[in-house]
Amino acid sequence: MRQIDAWLRANLFDEVPVNICVIDPAFRIVKANRHFEEAYGPWAGRPCYEVYKGRQSRCEDCAAVQTFNDGVVRSLEQEGSLRGNGGRAHYLVHMVPIVRPQGGVPYVIEMSTDITPVKRLEQEKREAERLAAVAGVPLETVYRKGRKPADGIAAAAKRARCDLIIIRSHGLSTLGRLLLGSVTASLIAVADVPVLVLPQPSARRRKGQ
Repeated sequence: MRQIDAWLRANLFDEVPVNICVIDPAFRIVKANRHFEEAYGPWAGRPCYEVYKGRQSRCEDCAAVQTFNDGVVRSLEQEGSLRGNGGRAHYLVHMVPIVRPQGGVPYVIEMSTDITPVKRLEQEKREAERLAAVAGVPLETVYRKGRKPADGIAAAAKRARCDLIIIRSHGLSTLGRLLLGSVTASLIAVADVPVLVLPQPSARRRKGQ
């Protein structure tokens, strides 16, 4: 048990797969883990609103202000930017106050998880529903949880007695799959019906140009 406790104290902060930072009442980041720096870039001494959102002033509806005032744990969705492509990102933030024994909150721990892929899927689902309604085509959304997406898609198609599976190729993996993503390649191998693979639209087409 001592070895486990020692490892947790020494490594858990950096190894847990969540972006974690600690902010003071001036909203400056005083500590952050490895995953946080990989996601948001340099942070030392910078205010959280600058690191998260590129802002020069505190957010008007800052939930951290409330947590510093009342010491209540909060969870909320936020939008900001991630390091690298500079694109917008959606993340789920949990705010946990560090409370002194005599009262008062000197620091707040912020734990954020990137949920941008989920938001992207929700947007694609809404667009599919809109296009289906315009075309007068029945549409059913099916959710399956599992470690092998290809098997889940193939099983859902079989249960629904589909004649064709249409999937968009989402990227590259090994050289042997230069034109197909790993999920797409696996689906072609396990599906009982033909699989039609559509390429990703170009940035110009996505913008409607």
